[in-house]
Amino acid sequence: MEFCQKTYNLCFSFLPEDVAKSLFPRFEKKTFESGEKLSQLFCFVLTGAFDIRREVQTGGMSRSHTIARIGQGAFVGEGALLEECDSFCTITAVEVSNVVVLSKDQFEDFLLEHPVDGCLFLKKILTGVHQRLGNSSARLAHIL
Repeated sequence: MEFCQKTYNLCFSFLPEDVAKSLFPRFEKKTFESGEKLSQLFCFVLTGAFDIRREVQTGGMSRSHTIARIGQGAFVGEGALLEECDSFCTITAVEVSNVVVLSKDQFEDFLLEHPVDGCLFLKKILTGVHQRLGNSSARLAHIL
């Protein structure tokens, strides 16, 4: 993918522009139709939205709960960059959604070639995960 100022401002402004320019070619654009599931992919949402749902077993019954809705500018699927196992959640497009996708291999190559910049990228992801965990904890505390 070629560098795009609009995409940089929306998703990558936490990185210096020259670093983003070296990272952009590693991303691919992809469109998800409403109802389509995102599996084993890390991406930033350019347009549209995704629901993150978790199956919960209670009293012998399985129920699905929406734990978050991810929209424009947010990232989703961070686990796909770190490990080769199934996600504990289902991520589904709630409308036609355009994203930029980074594969695990492209991410690892970027880390090897640009370790300092890779740390900036990881810090952004970790900060986002931390914020989501805090929001989930607050909702859980409210329920309990």
